[in-house]
Amino acid sequence: MKIKHIEGLVLRDAGESDEAGTVTVCASTDQPDRMDDIVDQATWQLGEYGTNPVVLWAHDRSLLPVAKATATTVVDGQLRQSHIFDESHQMGADGARQVREGFLSTVSVGFR
Repeated sequence: MKIKHIEGLVLRDAGESDEAGTVTVCASTDQPDRMDDIVDQATWQLGEYGTNPVVLWAHDRSLLPVAKATATTVVDGQLRQSHIFDESHQMGADGARQVREGFLSTVSVGFR
């Protein structure tokens, strides 16, 4: 298992026990983000998200999702997800390649 620590988030490449093509991310912590927002990790309400667990490019709802979250959990005070990219369309393939090659190394959550 290869673990990289980047700006307080953890990205893990697919390991032997993971589905091929997945990446596990720490999507949120209780630390201030770039906008100084702090999310209490105990307050996530994930029920509706679980019915359509899409991963958007740059929070843009007008684009097709680039990946889907196959698992979303709060572990040790961190919102963690496993993503599998939809490489059947160009943006999904580009996103997966950018993660694999280290160009894309963080994720962010959208919330109101």
